[in-house]
Amino acid sequence: MWVRDFPGIYTELQQEWSDAIKPIMSALEDIIRQKALDLVSKAYSSISAVEFSQFVGLPVEQAANEAIMKGWQADQVSKMIIPKKPSGKAQTTLSSEIQLAQLTDFVSFLEN
Repeated sequence: MWVRDFPGIYTELQQEWSDAIKPIMSALEDIIRQKALDLVSKAYSSISAVEFSQFVGLPVEQAANEAIMKGWQADQVSKMIIPKKPSGKAQTTLSSEIQLAQLTDFVSFLEN
């Protein structure tokens, strides 16, 4: 997971788990799939359907359907997925002085 080997992650999560652990692993797989979808939407203007399916851990056809359900385009001729960019507002950045002041306050808090 730490090296973001998405195909490897999905392979490992498909193991047989005990009944107590199975819902946790299923939830983890869903979270990882959502993070992969977010990553693709932010990083790619287009991606091959095969590569996309590896990112999301689904068969190619099911991955293309997932993309279509998210409002993305899936070109059947070229086998490309065209993600829709996230519509979230841009993050506001803090000035260096404010960041330094917050860091100073935090370090002072830890020392006392």
